[in-house]
Amino acid sequence: MGLSFRHKETIRKQHPLYGQERIQVTHIKDRFLGGDDSDENLRPLLVSEHIADHYSKAINTENWSIAVRQYGAARILVVNATLEEIDEANKLIAQMPHRR
Repeated sequence: MGLSFRHKETIRKQHPLYGQERIQVTHIKDRFLGGDDSDENLRPLLVSEHIADHYSKAINTENWSIAVRQYGAARILVVNATLEEIDEANKLIAQMPHRR
């Protein structure tokens, strides 16, 4: 069914940059992996953090189908992001330890 706008806004307000930057609500454990919409499984992230989060999940899984879904989620976020948000996501990704 999805989260209501009011519920998402309550989660967004928890981010220290609320009102200054675009904040998205993301699942700690993704729904396609069995996560739910409980408050304990939701957190606020900047758009750039959200992109980097999906990228990190993609590179840190051994399961190719999960990696494909995580890369796909990151791509959807990038399509709707500003250039500044993409630049910030790239900086966050560059700081991540990469698997070999």
